[in-house]
Amino acid sequence: MSAGVIPIVYASGGQKEIVTDGVDGYLWDDIDQLTDRTLQLVSDSTLRGRLSQEATHSSKQFGRGRFAANVERLVAGLS
Repeated sequence: MSAGVIPIVYASGGQKEIVTDGVDGYLWDDIDQLTDRTLQLVSDSTLRGRLSQEATHSSKQFGRGRFAANVERLVAGLS
């Protein structure tokens, strides 16, 4: 996502917490949905551009600096 790659991930587990369906990527539940969403991206450059930008933006919430800040807040709260 940080490189602008649009995730198309199975709608289960941790992926559902990282990808916002239709905003910064796609979630899918069955093969037909995976096929449809993949074809949408292949055929629509405007959609690809928008989702790519949003994926890059969303990826920043998972960066090293943000992780370190969250750990520091957690540790400070335990003191």
